[in-house]
Amino acid sequence: MTLFLLMSCNNSGTSPKDGQAAKSDGTLIDLATITKNITDAVAFAKSVKDVHTLVMSIDELAKVIGKKIDANGLATESAHNGSLIAGAYSVIEAVDTKLASLEKKSWAF
Repeated sequence: MTLFLLMSCNNSGTSPKDGQAAKSDGTLIDLATITKNITDAVAFAKSVKDVHTLVMSIDELAKVIGKKIDANGLATESAHNGSLIAGAYSVIEAVDTKLASLEKKSWAF
């Protein structure tokens, strides 16, 4: 009796091929497509995290511009912050490039 039940449980008509899975209602799912979609979504999420990190570094640079570290801690330095501003500009350019790339990829989602 048990053998008969096991044989009749998977009698849905079409059987899945390699790279496919069958849902309980009999529809087939292409696992390769699902894997690609998941991989693309993870890569997109990592890119978003990169942009978030760059934006946070701009925030930190903005706090540091105009300050220097001396023996007593942070002190104001008014005329020597050109390199910090150049660094902040460089980070902003990187954010702009990453955002443009994300805009191109976002249509898939």
